[in-house]
Amino acid sequence: MVSGKAETDAPGGKPTAYKFARDAAISWPTTAFILLHLWKFPGRAVERVVFIEKMLKLGIRNSSTGNTLTEDELRHQIATSIKLNYIDLVNNSVLVPTDRVEFEHALLEFIASHLN
Repeated sequence: MVSGKAETDAPGGKPTAYKFARDAAISWPTTAFILLHLWKFPGRAVERVVFIEKMLKLGIRNSSTGNTLTEDELRHQIATSIKLNYIDLVNNSVLVPTDRVEFEHALLEFIASHLN
């Protein structure tokens, strides 16, 4: 996702640079990795508790600190993904990836590839 503002070389010309809308899209490698795993989950729906347990067992590294992701950090990244419409929370317990994950799949893979 890019912001509505783009830089151009000349008035009316094609944009030469785009600004990533960090407040409206996933930009952390850790979160992108989590979303891709949710997308691959059988049936693409999983109880939040089960998903968190599985993600913690992977020993994912926090892309900012390099430390193993804590349960609180994982919950925060899931909450952010819900807020940004990457995950639907059904019955306050089931995580379901939205179509946005499919639409941005290549971008999420690129972002996740930068995981420490």
